[in-house]
Amino acid sequence: MKSFIHVLAAFTIVVAASSCGSRDPQPPLYAISGRITYQGKPLETGKVVFIPTEVGGGKAYYAQIQNGEFRGEATAGEKNVQIISERPTGEVIKGDRGEEFIVTESVLPKQYGEFSKIMFTVETHPNNELVLDLE
Repeated sequence: MKSFIHVLAAFTIVVAASSCGSRDPQPPLYAISGRITYQGKPLETGKVVFIPTEVGGGKAYYAQIQNGEFRGEATAGEKNVQIISERPTGEVIKGDRGEEFIVTESVLPKQYGEFSKIMFTVETHPNNELVLDLE
């Protein structure tokens, strides 16, 4: 009986150890940096979003834009690029529980946001650069 318990314990350890590494490994990320201007001026703030174009291409990644510049990372491959930048309208609305929400509007036309056709390929090297001059 004692050896059965030892065998059972050893089997449990082997099964537990083998299942620890069974998760799908995360794909490598590659650095992306760049500049974004709108109407000739650096885009003050916002996000640049990199969305995989291939089915099952993984998750989207984004980077914060500050003074027209950004640094981030994403998986390799072709990406649809969306730029989001908003500013407050000065209007505040109240929610059902009395909470206040600041109303914002997009700084950019929709063609650069949710309807963007901007494409960028993240290469498997450490220096991917994206420079966009938006009009």
